[in-house]
Amino acid sequence: MEIKFIKSEKMELVGGAGLALVGQILNRCTTLGKDLTRQFPKRTGAVPTGDVALAYVATLCTGKSDFEAVSTLEDKVLAPESLGLQAFPSPVTVRQRLDEGADLYMPYVQKATGDLLRKSKAPITALSTGHVALDVDVTPLDNSNSKKEGIGWTYKQFEGYAPIAAYLGEEGWALGFELREGTQHSQKETPAFLARVSALAKKLVSGRRILLRMDSGNDALENYALAAEEGIDYLVKHNWRTENLEVWADKAAGMPESAWSHPREGKRVVRFSERMERTVKFKGEERVVRYRMVVEVSERTTDAKGNALLLPLVGVDAWITSLDLPEADVVAIYRDHGTSEQFHSEMKGELDLERLPSGKFMTNALILEMGVLAYNVLRLMGQIGLKGYKQRHESKRRRIRTVIQELLCVAARVVHHAGQVAYKFGRTCLAFDRLVLLRAHFCGA
Repeated sequence: MEIKFIKSEKMELVGGAGLALVGQILNRCTTLGKDLTRQFPKRTGAVPTGDVALAYVATLCTGKSDFEAVSTLEDKVLAPESLGLQAFPSPVTVRQRLDEGADLYMPYVQKATGDLLRKSKAPITALSTGHVALDVDVTPLDNSNSKKEGIGWTYKQFEGYAPIAAYLGEEGWALGFELREGTQHSQKETPAFLARVSALAKKLVSGRRILLRMDSGNDALENYALAAEEGIDYLVKHNWRTENLEVWADKAAGMPESAWSHPREGKRVVRFSERMERTVKFKGEERVVRYRMVVEVSERTTDAKGNALLLPLVGVDAWITSLDLPEADVVAIYRDHGTSEQFHSEMKGELDLERLPSGKFMTNALILEMGVLAYNVLRLMGQIGLKGYKQRHESKRRRIRTVIQELLCVAARVVHHAGQVAYKFGRTCLAFDRLVLLRAHFCGA
């Protein structure tokens, strides 16, 4: 049968009805739009600064970061009132406004992230130990073949940026995504970043203990001194640098056979720990840092396929921690830190923040922080709106892509009646109940 395409002359349809909910969440749980409009007023007739910021955050929520994508927003929501805007800004206006005030707008965007998570009462799931994980890691952004300000050769062997990110809880709430030049070492300026995100994390965890997890690039005594001062625990992969690993392999060889475990034939593993004490200069004074180093030594006489090795293969890994737990538990808790790579993937790939749209460093830094806000809005919609969703399998969290596809990109008919605008969903719309639930949760109606 031949299918005909017919364009209606009167009926209005939108393909992103869920964006109206994004606008309500941003305006109910944050004061970003009001703050920016009040602090940075523009001439009469110009689009308010707050509207520019909210429109761009809403664009990020659709999975697009380029400035031109802002022009498609009006087709998705039709009325600026659905996002709480007085008017839609043009792509040129968005670019110019972000360029001229990037460093000035940054504190307000960061404040909005904290307000959103606090006022929405975002569910924060702890680890089995009762700690709330605070995962901090550097993740390079590939911006090769460009002349953007601040790009450099990253440790991933491409030209780009090397921002540092922080995520809270099993859900992976983003607390910060700080842009850095591509050549910057992962530890440089990290204590200041840790101080900011840990202060925000403590406001959100309701008195529960925080566990800071980082990889070997951030194995530094000043981080441990900061964690002790902030009253949080830490678990960091040890960076051996120039240490002699044979010393630790010899210590393992002296352990009794009963201390070794055998995960498979041809492989045995032993774990042990030592208490250590070091002195570091922190905030202009000498501080004594006491910590525990958990060491894991593995010895393989065959590979994973059972083939015999000519010589035993010995591996040595270690972790620096303040936790007083069995060595096996410490290792298992750190390995869960790898989940943060998925959060990086969602931020960079599903919000289109891998290749940043501006040529200016500070503008791109602001865009990353706006991406944090958009990411958390979508994460909230996923955790609350898709919980118990029978059409989806059970899981601890929903990917950002799933939220965009199933809650934002929903088709609806626009109905104008009695001076009001309503979105009318189809009889078989599976997302309708979820959207109603979310509106009740955030708007109380």
